[in-house]
Amino acid sequence: MMDSHRSTSWCSNPRHVSIETFFLASLMDDNVGTFAQSNTLRPGGNVDSSRSMERGLCCRAARIQRGRWRGPGLVVMAADVFRRLPLDWSLTGKGIGERTSMQKLVHRLPFKAGDVAVMDRGFPSRHLFSALIEHGVDIIARMSASKATAWKELKPFLSSNKKTAKVTLTLPGAKGNIELQVRVVERDAKPGRPRKGTKNERMVIVSTLSGKDGFDRKDIIKLYASRWGIESLFKEMKSFMQTEDFHSKSVQGCEQELISAMIWIALASFLQAEAERTLDGRRVVRTDCLRAAGNLLFAMLSGKSIIEQMDDDIAALRMFAYAPQQDRHYPRECKRPFGRTIQRGGA
Repeated sequence: MMDSHRSTSWCSNPRHVSIETFFLASLMDDNVGTFAQSNTLRPGGNVDSSRSMERGLCCRAARIQRGRWRGPGLVVMAADVFRRLPLDWSLTGKGIGERTSMQKLVHRLPFKAGDVAVMDRGFPSRHLFSALIEHGVDIIARMSASKATAWKELKPFLSSNKKTAKVTLTLPGAKGNIELQVRVVERDAKPGRPRKGTKNERMVIVSTLSGKDGFDRKDIIKLYASRWGIESLFKEMKSFMQTEDFHSKSVQGCEQELISAMIWIALASFLQAEAERTLDGRRVVRTDCLRAAGNLLFAMLSGKSIIEQMDDDIAALRMFAYAPQQDRHYPRECKRPFGRTIQRGGA
């Protein structure tokens, strides 16, 4: 664990040669390009190309100058949740929100037909929806169900007892307003009242995917649930890689540590996909992939060749692969009426 952790903190060690941020960014782009061209990946499409845009990391140690607190930083990352691959990111400071950072990512990402942007309820805005539609990207977004902040087009649906409906949204466009027809679905709530101290929440989801595309109401809800994959990536960055505990006291140093962590994740995802390519449904241990990728990253930054080491790591990952067992675990029932029941094993 300590050896792998040091591979993310190299940029703050004065004994190491300083490496510019743009070099790490180009290294990440090259790794993503190699990963995207690999035949081990699942083919693109409406489902496999889903990309989740999600905020993350309230950076406790994001100090611009020693002794002067500038508030927590905010990292907004776009990731392919099915391949567990970071695509782009933005680090902002105080006064810049998620939606502003998200719009910058939209204009930088190389979208293609069939991509789906999955967003939590902190991101939806009319300008953001308009930018995604102009890039040909489908949308799955959780919307606010509060009477005070809900969009006016959704209020009739929220006041009804319907579970699905079609709604026309008015979005700003370059040549005038855009009329966009979307589907609105709501997840079923369990009977009963919320736990003491909590309130009943409604999950209302807006999507441009229609039934003609082969997606029914349950499919939309399931696709939105896949957004949890990016939460797992942030968990790896914060717990396994200790990204929040920055060693650098400068903006560039913090950016270097973030980029090295995302390269680490991309390498781990590549090793996992390559190792599982010939396993016929068996899986490798994700933690082992992260450890192997950490060693590769350290060797790469040291100027060593990683070809032979990568082959050895893939062989070792396959050696300890396991076969998921169906129906091995009991479902973990959520006690809250608006909660989610989780079924482990094989899913």
